[in-house]
Amino acid sequence: MKHGLNIMLIDDDEGCLKVMSRALELFKFNNRQFNSPSRAIEAFRNGDFNLVVTDFKMGEMDGLEVIKQIKKIDPRIRVIMLTGLTGANSQSRAEDIGVYAYFPKPLDMKTFLGTISRLEEEIVAGRMENFKE
Repeated sequence: MKHGLNIMLIDDDEGCLKVMSRALELFKFNNRQFNSPSRAIEAFRNGDFNLVVTDFKMGEMDGLEVIKQIKKIDPRIRVIMLTGLTGANSQSRAEDIGVYAYFPKPLDMKTFLGTISRLEEEIVAGRMENFKE
């Protein structure tokens, strides 16, 4: 059975995208991969995504800019940021713009998938709140 989340993956590293996508598919999470941040933003504008997972450092534009643009479209979107960089400054800046979780690379897949499962529970609970009288 598929999960109810539609996950957008953004990373200019094709290998990283494939690994994340395969892991998510193994656990029955829907996902679409984008190696171009600008194409991802356009797809987000026209799509139905519940979660965005983006790399911090990419050639075309950085993850902070991606998040800012996506949050202009949907301020409630949940975002997970990945990075190969170390340092509290980048994590602090990500948290300032509303990143839900921040993971260093190489990715600890068990923790990553656990976080996505918790997010799914929160999102489903939020949907159920909308149906209460």
